[in-house]
This record gives sequence, C-alpha cells and structure tokens, in this order.
Amino acid sequence: MSKDRITVLAPFDVVEIIAATGQETGPFTFRLDAYSDSREIIDLFHRHRASSDAFLIGGPLAYDYLIEKMAGSSDLTNFSVGYIPYDETAIFRALFEMARVRPNIDLESMRLSIDHPAGEHIRECVEEINLGVANTFSKECTSADYVSDLVTFHVDLWKQRKITAALTSVHFVYERLRELSVPVHRIYPSKSAIRNALTALKERLQEKRAQDQQIAMVTIRFTDAGKLWESDDARRIIDRRRLRIEKYLHDIARRFSGVMQWATPIEANILTTRRHVELQAFSRETDQHLLSLQEDFGVRLAVAIGIADAANEALSLGRNILEQRDFDPSQGILVVDTDGVIQRVSETDASLRYETRSNDPDLVEKAKLAKIGIGSVNRVLAFAEDQHSRQFSARHLAEWMNITPRSARRIIYRLEKAGLLERCGTQQSIGRGRPIRLFRKASA
Repeated sequence: MSKDRITVLAPFDVVEIIAATGQETGPFTFRLDAYSDSREIIDLFHRHRASSDAFLIGGPLAYDYLIEKMAGSSDLTNFSVGYIPYDETAIFRALFEMARVRPNIDLESMRLSIDHPAGEHIRECVEEINLGVANTFSKECTSADYVSDLVTFHVDLWKQRKITAALTSVHFVYERLRELSVPVHRIYPSKSAIRNALTALKERLQEKRAQDQQIAMVTIRFTDAGKLWESDDARRIIDRRRLRIEKYLHDIARRFSGVMQWATPIEANILTTRRHVELQAFSRETDQHLLSLQEDFGVRLAVAIGIADAANEALSLGRNILEQRDFDPSQGILVVDTDGVIQRVSETDASLRYETRSNDPDLVEKAKLAKIGIGSVNRVLAFAEDQHSRQFSARHLAEWMNITPRSARRIIYRLEKAGLLERCGTQQSIGRGRPIRLFRKASA
C-alpha cells in the first residue's frame, strides 16, 4: 500500500519539528519546504502540488493567506490542506520559557506585547494565569499582507519602555525583533497540535480516496422536442442528427475522463467518478454544454447523476430521480447518493447565480472597498443567499468555505462595512456565555 505524500510547508524553525513528530504519527511520505514570510506560501504550493496528495501548513497565517488568495481555484480544491494551530500547550510553554530565562522578574510585573494570528488563544491563556493582564498589549494580524505592522507594534512599545519582552508566533516577526535587539520569545507548535493536524489530514485523505473510488453515472434523457422542432419528437431528432449529438456527448465525457454510451434510443449514460462530479464542477460545466445541445438541436433534456459503489446502482439512482412524477427538468442537473439525498441542484445553486455577477460594476466597486477579491465576495454572497434561514455566523461561513473562523470574521466585517452584509442579531453560545453574531445578505 502506497504512503500518502504530504508536503509540509512551514517556517524555517518549525519544519523539522513537524517532520520529526509526523514520523511518529502515521505511514506518510514527507516532503519539506520552508518559508520566512507567509506570503511565500502561494509559490511553494504551486512548486509541490504535482508531487503531493496533501499539504500541511505550519501556522494559521500562511494557511489563511493560501485559502484567501486561491479561493475557488480547482488547483486548491483538488488537495486536502490542513494547518497546525497554536494551541494552549504551545502558548503556556512559551510563557514558562519566558519565565525561566528571566528569573529575576516577577511574572505578575512582566509587561508583554503579544501578537496572535492564532485568534484569541494567546490572550485568553495570559488571562487564565493572571499574568499581569493590565500590562499586556495585544495586536491581531488579520492578513499576511500586514505582518510588518506586527514588527512596528512590538518595536514601538519597546522603545517607549512600555514592555519588558515580546511574545510572537510569527517567524518573520521573531527574526526581525531579534535583529533589532528587542527581547522576544517564540511560540512553537506543540507535538499534540501537530499530531492532531496530521490525524485530521489523514482522515480527509481517506475520505477523498473513498470519493475517488465511487462511481458516478450521468443519465441524460431526451424528452419532448423544443420550439424549433414542434412537429418532431425527440427520437426523430436524435435519429436524424445522431452523429452531431454524439459528438457533443463524447466531448462532455472526454472532459471529465468519462465514457459515454447509449442506453436506449433516447437515453445516454456517462460513466465517471464522484471526484469529477463534486470536485471538478462536473455538473456546472456539463450544464453549460447540455444547454448548448438543447439550443442547437431543439430538444429538451432531463439529467440526473447517481453516485454509488457500483455502476448499476448509480445508474438506478439517477433513473429513479428522472422517473419521479414531480421531477422538473428545468431544475437542471440533480445529484443523488446511495441514501437518496439530493446533493446538488445545479440550476438553483447560488454560487452559479453569482458567477455571472463578477463583472457587475457596483459589486466590483464594493469588493475593492472591502479589499477582498471578487471571487471571494461571490462565494460569500452565494452562501448567504443559499441559507434557508437567511442568517449565518462566522463559524458557519468558515465551515462552508473551508477557512478558519478568524478569517471568516475578517471577511464578514469587511463586507459589512462595504454594505454587502448586515448584522441581524445574536445568539448566546452554550457554556461560554459569549454572544454569536449573526449576519445576512444586505437588502439590494
């Protein structure tokens, strides 16, 4: 059995720590590469993607930058990507190390500057042990584009003698502060966080392999003739223009490594895999080609995709959908799995509706105002539009976009200021007593 190929992209002083811990975790083949500036992550990703099954990023800042800059790209969605968070163990270890190397200073009298791309974890840990909370200065880095601001933040406080030491989890900041002779301590990821991240990545790879092995059967059924051929039925049109229609269908199958065959005089099937349907926007691009087929030949089509472990079962699922009395071909392509759950209705997929708005001058202008790429704006608006309750939190958006909650909060607040989203209330989270802010798409 071949080993999963995991490429570790991490800061220079962390990459070997991750690799050493990873060897104890599972049967992986590691490829290592390092960066100092988190913005280098894009080039490193492209350098290694041809020889990788998955990527493990050495921190949240570089991970957020990769996800944000490549949002919606098939180059990214074809891979499992994870990152190592700075958990409480890593933070407490850095604080204890700080106390160990500075034994002459009372912990409660220490004055610290803290940066935390790791969300609120660092400050919460400081507060938990009552480490001079009143004497701590904190700054969160919202993007790798602004990492130099963290250096300025620490240096200014040091020059003003407001702090006795700085605490950072960013390699770039750590190296710059050392060069400037500012007392600085580095937060390194803990072994437990590395093991947990690798375990999660392993599970995602196993799930991906299961998807690759499942069969997807596309059932294309020609129904009544359209306006151009009102006097003919679908079968006559197909018989008369079969070669040209077959060319359309073979082209669709070839694009997605599938095989096309006729099942009946008015039904064609394309055999492909679940991966091509779900991860390569099969139904989205197929829908465009099938629309052209309908317009060119004046036929109507009903299309469904069944997903199962065997081809016969997948075909049966798709046909059952087409034969339901309440099936409406105008709904577009339906995807159904072995549980009978419809996974996608491409014609009503909100992300499709918003793809056509990328050139909307007003939307582009607001995206510039929010300092977010138009692709990311479209995805957020698609998500907001598609929520049944029309309300969502940063956590829900993060799960849907496969980004961190902190990154989702940043995107939401920028779109809120640009007038694309609006706050609509709060809910109380269980056990923590913190309100969860809810948002929705702003009224047009």
